[in-house]
Amino acid sequence: MRAACLVVLTACGSAEAPGDLPASVHVWEQPFVPEREPSVTWVATIDDRDDEQGSQLRSRIKEAFATYLGDLLANRTIVQHPTDEWFDVDLRMVVAHPSFGDWTGPDEDSALRWTTTDANEAGARAFAAAFERAVDARVAPSGLPHRLLETYHRTGLLVSGCDAPRDGHEARLADAAGSGFPSIRLVLATAHDDESAGTPQGYRIESSSTCDGTYRTETSTYAPNLAAPDGRRCTSPADSAWRLARWGSGVSCSDDAAPSALFDGRSWSDGRMPCLSRPIAVDPDGLALCSIQVKNAEYDCPASRGWFDPTGPDGGSMATYVGRPNAGRICELRQLAGDDGALRRAGGESRSSLSGFCRLDQPPRGCFDGTFPTQLRFVGGALAGRFQAMIRCLLAP
Repeated sequence: MRAACLVVLTACGSAEAPGDLPASVHVWEQPFVPEREPSVTWVATIDDRDDEQGSQLRSRIKEAFATYLGDLLANRTIVQHPTDEWFDVDLRMVVAHPSFGDWTGPDEDSALRWTTTDANEAGARAFAAAFERAVDARVAPSGLPHRLLETYHRTGLLVSGCDAPRDGHEARLADAAGSGFPSIRLVLATAHDDESAGTPQGYRIESSSTCDGTYRTETSTYAPNLAAPDGRRCTSPADSAWRLARWGSGVSCSDDAAPSALFDGRSWSDGRMPCLSRPIAVDPDGLALCSIQVKNAEYDCPASRGWFDPTGPDGGSMATYVGRPNAGRICELRQLAGDDGALRRAGGESRSSLSGFCRLDQPPRGCFDGTFPTQLRFVGGALAGRFQAMIRCLLAP
């Protein structure tokens, strides 16, 4: 969430505040843009050698990514999503081909970006299938150097905005894979050692770094065939003859880790509801004295998301636009009432598919003594997608 402000309004200047105001009231007013969780771009540099070891590794990585997506929908990953809200995702995949020094990304195959306000199994299968196509798109014939670290380094810095594009091809990738400030996750999987021209240490990418506001995680590395000089399996990276072992970044001699964990990780976000100086006021029926408006570019106020047109001068609903001619439509967000609202306010789950918001009866933890959580709960598709919103609530005296 963005920064909140607490203001004192008088009745003569309070037309935008909810409800009938007394002479002096406390109002919480906060603009915000809902966070999309997860919003991730993976840059996966995957062994493209045309031999049995390379083929087996690619098969395992493709299966691992499909497993990860299934776990993501089932809430079995590090990133957890509220089960009573639509699962809003923006996921992108770039597969780097080390023997070609090139990549396959959403600039070439639009199916390598999965963006939806309500993720489901059909979408996950289509995204996994696009990843499989990308992994198999470039298989290297013998004789090409396996420039694993060079390709990983260039593609990772380009997508995360730390290196400027050198030509139109790179500019298209940077825009398609890195626009909108996603969290960047770097993955490297190989059955063969690196054959780049530079020193391994020169291809390191610092972990948890930011460039132009884009957050980049540490690199997840999967190298199940890391070997010692005499051909046996190494017992530690220092025991290996591979250049990859001198590169570091989490390289291990163990093949015990589940490959699907390569794709998991927590996205960075600074969004949270603030703590208030007073609790949000409620009416005798337990409804919050709040109004929430959203501004969207879809030119619709779908009831499935709990959105509806504001009330016009004649007392009926009226389509309302702001900005350049019809640049954005204003919708109001439904507050859940009746039995369904009471159940939601108590923290329970409802069988209804209604979308909207309510104020929880019991405050969650997370605020210091003397301050109060908003207790606002959003369900269904109320906050799905990308749009601007404004919360206005009366606070208790």
